[in-house]
Amino acid sequence: MEFGEDRRQRMFANDRDISERKCAEEALPQSEERYRDLYEHTPCMMHSIDSEGSLIYVNDYWLELLGYERSEVIGRRSTEFLTEASRLYAVEAALPEFMKTGVASEVEYQMVKKNGEVMDVLLSGVLQRDQSGEIEYSRAFIVDVTERKRAEETRRQLAVAEERNRMAREIHDTLAQSLTGIVMQIEAAGELMGKAPEAARAEIESAHYLARESLAEARRSVWDLQPSVLASSGLIEAIQQEVAKAAERGIQISLEIRGEEPKPLDQRNNLAVLRIVQETLSNIIQHARAKSAEVRMSYGSSEIQLSVTDDGIGFDPSVEHAALSSTDTGFGLISMQERARLAGGYLEIHSTPDVGTHVEATIPYQPNNGNPSPLEATSAATSLPQDVSSGVIRVLIADDHEVFRRGILNTIEQIDGMLVVGEAENGEEAIEMIQALAPDVVLLDIRMPKLDGVGTLSRVNELGLQTRVILLSAFATDEYIFDGLRAGASGYLLKDVSRDDLANAIRTVHDGGSVLHPVVAKRLIEQLDNKETSGLSDREIEVIRLLGSGARNKEIATQLYVTIHTVKFHLENVYRKLGVQTRAEAVRVASERGFLTT
Repeated sequence: MEFGEDRRQRMFANDRDISERKCAEEALPQSEERYRDLYEHTPCMMHSIDSEGSLIYVNDYWLELLGYERSEVIGRRSTEFLTEASRLYAVEAALPEFMKTGVASEVEYQMVKKNGEVMDVLLSGVLQRDQSGEIEYSRAFIVDVTERKRAEETRRQLAVAEERNRMAREIHDTLAQSLTGIVMQIEAAGELMGKAPEAARAEIESAHYLARESLAEARRSVWDLQPSVLASSGLIEAIQQEVAKAAERGIQISLEIRGEEPKPLDQRNNLAVLRIVQETLSNIIQHARAKSAEVRMSYGSSEIQLSVTDDGIGFDPSVEHAALSSTDTGFGLISMQERARLAGGYLEIHSTPDVGTHVEATIPYQPNNGNPSPLEATSAATSLPQDVSSGVIRVLIADDHEVFRRGILNTIEQIDGMLVVGEAENGEEAIEMIQALAPDVVLLDIRMPKLDGVGTLSRVNELGLQTRVILLSAFATDEYIFDGLRAGASGYLLKDVSRDDLANAIRTVHDGGSVLHPVVAKRLIEQLDNKETSGLSDREIEVIRLLGSGARNKEIATQLYVTIHTVKFHLENVYRKLGVQTRAEAVRVASERGFLTT
């Protein structure tokens, strides 16, 4: 805005403006004249209203934003410049309150410009009375918040989009994976039905268990979509509510909480604690036949320690899947352990038949991305025969979904000449196991925590590890296909691949060939028809656009839900394709070629 003498000269440039200003000044009460300079030099809209609600003065900024001449507004009621909804609110609620208190603080209105455009504003006002208490006039300060409202709406839409993405990830990581595992179990049962009925029956029972686990996962996904009690009441009150529900079902239950709830807490990990409590108490009520239980929670310096103990029927931990089958207590050990693991913590269950069960969990306040790898435990559990013949193909399975890993393992065990030598649940574990076990072929999930499939494959190449990799995915997404193949994958399969196709793929890759799922091959051909191979992929364009906005690698990784290693892999491809060496050069060249425009 202009100030000083230059502004005064502009304001009084013509006789008409001077005449209008004199009329306005005559209407302005003498006590208000001292505010005239403030009116004209403040960076917000201001006006004065008489006791009848009519405008007696407006500043230039008010006129400029709404697009009116002064002669068009003086004498009109201020509510005429509001939308119908804002006018109704003003008459029925805001103005009566203003008349009673004499003060209005940031009341939200929508004003209408002369051209019909709607503008969001915040209005603050002061009511001026004379010595007898009669209303003389009022002053209002109005701030244009249209852009802020738009930004808030954009944030809301981004939040909705993120929730949709979360739902998609949840479906990918639960239902799609579980159903694939079930299909594999049923196929294995079909193969064994004629020659080994007992083994086939075992496969069917395992598929039954997987189906029940999938149903439980689906229910948990639905729970997570509902408004969390944590948002309104906090973790302690939420757990108190769950304990009260258990007490209503006839369980004598106690709750002990030690320490004070620190703030701020990561809501995802809080939710993990609450879900573990909910699931444990639900199983105590439905299956444990317990008379009493106790819940203890302690806030430490960096983590929450939780324990739930009951005097129910218990189970024998030495019996495989004793707490997991469809015919017994159904504690859902794996699902609770998985929830704790994803939160960066751990969960243990100790149980004795006819004595009871003790569930103990430790959950950090913030997600822990640096947990030690359980390679030692996995390697010990997966013994490698020393006399394996050279004709046996040694396979490593890397997937963060335990149900899918089990399905793949059971399938490969039925294939002659193949042996599963290890299982990893994230990319970092996969790297460690490849180094330790030297598998011939790795079946690598494209999406995993800590280090995703593309990042893992890039790391394998950097380390010069001699193994061949088949990438697995539930969906044939273009960015996954191209990124995976560029990173050096020998194959790309969808997780619904049949048993025979999986066996053929492993053998082909082991012998030095390459394999693509038919759907993946079709997408690849379509993309090659539509794009020059020297162009940037959709994901690389996303990365370079974020780079152009000033985002660092860590910020790019967060927004794209990938690891920093994967971001570096994409940037290397971008540098190579654009023929540049630095980030600044990449942004400049990408801008010149139109990659930064949407």
